[in-house]
Amino acid sequence: MANFLPLKNYILSVSDKMIKKHDLTGPFLDVGGGRGDVSLHYATAGFRGVLVDRSTEAITAARKTLVNFADQVQVQNCEVADVAGTFNMAFLFDVLEHVEDDDKLLSEIWAKLNPGGTLLIVVPTNPSEWRWDDDYYGHLRRYDPEQLIKLLETKGFDVTANLDITFPFFWALRRIYTRFLTPRISNEEHALRRTEISSLNNSWHISPIINRLAQSMILWRPLLVIQPLFKNTTLGCERLFVARKS
Repeated sequence: MANFLPLKNYILSVSDKMIKKHDLTGPFLDVGGGRGDVSLHYATAGFRGVLVDRSTEAITAARKTLVNFADQVQVQNCEVADVAGTFNMAFLFDVLEHVEDDDKLLSEIWAKLNPGGTLLIVVPTNPSEWRWDDDYYGHLRRYDPEQLIKLLETKGFDVTANLDITFPFFWALRRIYTRFLTPRISNEEHALRRTEISSLNNSWHISPIINRLAQSMILWRPLLVIQPLFKNTTLGCERLFVARKS
């Protein structure tokens, strides 16, 4: 559901607050940056960085998204380990659940961060929340928050924030559309291929009503004022973590 524009904007607003709170600076590494919306947000704010993705379709879309910021954000079709240089922060938004060897990817990101560098990571959580849209996007897993924290700690990170970003509003909307709408799983055979195109597809497009909701920020604005009150709940379906390289 991370492609849902009101949720994407909310994730970025929470990320902005964490960057300000922890006094984070660029350059950034946007891992699995997809169509480039996260990099665009931070390039617009004046940050420099690198977007890396293994999907050729995503890279093409990202270069179009960032066409006016080519001097600030490099777009690279490669593995994290092949990126030159080191970074002060990294974004890993809705990527880790797609990766077979999540342990390896976290190690590669750790190696690319400068001492004290910070990883901001968004993942789908609570295995009981598995629905057909997880299959649609090519997810391999949902994370138990405590298990993910332990994994991050074993890779050399200190988790400084652990916030719910979906309960109650985005969580409830997802529950409704995955319950009552007909699944439209990609015809592609493998989860890997569904992963490659996940940032370019939207599972709710089968519903004109939810499509309208995705565009109506006027409707969502008052709800998003309330949303932070639930940041400590464990009931949602997605969380944002801030992890500092120790």
